[in-house]
Amino acid sequence: MKKFFAFLLAFAMMFSLCGVAMAAGSGNINDDGAVSGGKQGDVVIKVTGVAGDAAKIYYVVIDWGTLTFTYDFGQTKTWDPSNHKFNTAGTGGWVQSDSTKAATVSSDITVTNHSNGGVKVTAALAGAENANKGTAAAALNKDSLTLTAAEANNDFNDAPFGSFTVTVSGVPGAVNSTAEGFKIGTITLTIVAN
Repeated sequence: MKKFFAFLLAFAMMFSLCGVAMAAGSGNINDDGAVSGGKQGDVVIKVTGVAGDAAKIYYVVIDWGTLTFTYDFGQTKTWDPSNHKFNTAGTGGWVQSDSTKAATVSSDITVTNHSNGGVKVTAALAGAENANKGTAAAALNKDSLTLTAAEANNDFNDAPFGSFTVTVSGVPGAVNSTAEGFKIGTITLTIVAN
């Protein structure tokens, strides 16, 4: 029974919302719908519309960069049987892109917004639990960035972008100096409309 009354109500509403425009004569249509002027003929009825907002389409590209880092212990260990210990010579360091060594090494994570709406990107770094990682640790240079919409940019390569810099420092434990490497952290990016 409810469906029947709902149908009748919808049917009645449909006809109450429809308007029929008929005009005879050339002239103007007043606010109350009446035609002023007395000549027979066609009347031009102008209709204007307001365009709604276009749907937001989000297209965000993340370039994770090189998040694999190498530590070169750079030390020569020689066993000293008289003292029962290793004598070390040389210094270690994080290998840079130019193959030099330094106390830290960095890489960028770049986020590019090709969307017709702005976005906010939040970064979180959680350190990994690894008993043998020594003092090796990672850090981010910031926790968020905001990117404007790309709709004003015609060239794909000119889209708004921003970067997070990941910096690794410390000295890995000797146990982890294998080719497999080890995990020192997890980076999570969260992207929301802005």
